[in-house]
Amino acid sequence: MEKDKEKRKIFKSEQQQQIETNIFNADTKKLKKRIGKLDYYEFCIIYDFRKILEIGRKSDMHVENIPAEKEDLEEYAEEFKNAIMFCIKKGLKMSYEIFAGTKEVMIIFTTTEQYVTNKYTEINDNDLDTKKKHLPEEITNSFINNVMGIDGNILYILRENKIIKWKRTRALEDARWVFGKLYENLPENK
Repeated sequence: MEKDKEKRKIFKSEQQQQIETNIFNADTKKLKKRIGKLDYYEFCIIYDFRKILEIGRKSDMHVENIPAEKEDLEEYAEEFKNAIMFCIKKGLKMSYEIFAGTKEVMIIFTTTEQYVTNKYTEINDNDLDTKKKHLPEEITNSFINNVMGIDGNILYILRENKIIKWKRTRALEDARWVFGKLYENLPENK
């Protein structure tokens, strides 16, 4: 009985490895055709999975401990921006500024009438703490609960600097949270 359990465990492990290898090695377009019609969120899940697998294979660290890189943070910010742009007032532009510390990352999204260039800044953790202290109190209180806060036309996102916290699927989930907050604040919902 124990041998059968062990054999099944090994077989499942081999199957999982084969699935990971197939997804990792597959061309994204071919993968999409093979699997069938995917909605965008499902596609992002596979994309993120492949990217994390690739990073995990190159690193000695556990994936959960690997910090996000500039490319990951910018990809997150663009995905988030694209997800919520359709509900932004016509004529407004959205830009973002990324402050990447070693422990935490803060992204500030702003809507304005003029186009503003997106920025990425590596910042030491003490300077990031100082930036957080200068935020309005209602924003810092919401960081405790949601790691996000909205103050007029500015949206703040703050969380750990871990690659798994800054993926495309997380950007879509965060956009869903923002939609929920906007809906809650509509006059007929108060």
